[in-house]
Amino acid sequence: MQVTLDGWRMKRKPDTDDRKSHIVGGSPRMLTAGIFDVDGVLLASPHEFAWRDALDGFVERERFTTAMYQAHVTGKPRLDGARSALEALGVSNAERHTAIYVERKQARLETLIQTGAKVSNGSGRPEDRRSDP
Repeated sequence: MQVTLDGWRMKRKPDTDDRKSHIVGGSPRMLTAGIFDVDGVLLASPHEFAWRDALDGFVERERFTTAMYQAHVTGKPRLDGARSALEALGVSNAERHTAIYVERKQARLETLIQTGAKVSNGSGRPEDRRSDP
C-alpha cells in the first residue's frame, strides 16, 4: 500500500493489482488521520525539567533555561542534544560527560512520570498530578 499527502489530507493510492486496493467486502480503504512524532516528545511532559535537574554536579541548573532547552536539546537525538547543552553551558570535557548526563536525565524523567508530574502553568516546575481535585 502506498500513502501520499494531498494538501492536509492523506489518501491511499490503489495498488497496481486491483484486488489489493480494496479491503474485505470490496470497500476502498482510506487513511483519514495520522500522527507523526518527529522529535521524540509528542505530549507536554517534564522533559525540560529532567534535563535541568540532571545538571547537578556539572553546572548550576538555573543556567539551563527554556530558551537553551529549545536551542540545544529539542529536535536532536538524545546524545547530540545532551552534548550540545553541556558545551553551551561551558562544561569542561562535555563529550566525556554526555552519557552520564543522559543517564541522569532519563532516571529523573522516569521518576517525574512515575510520580505523576505534569508540566505546570507558569511556575517553571512540574506539579504532582495527585494534588489535582
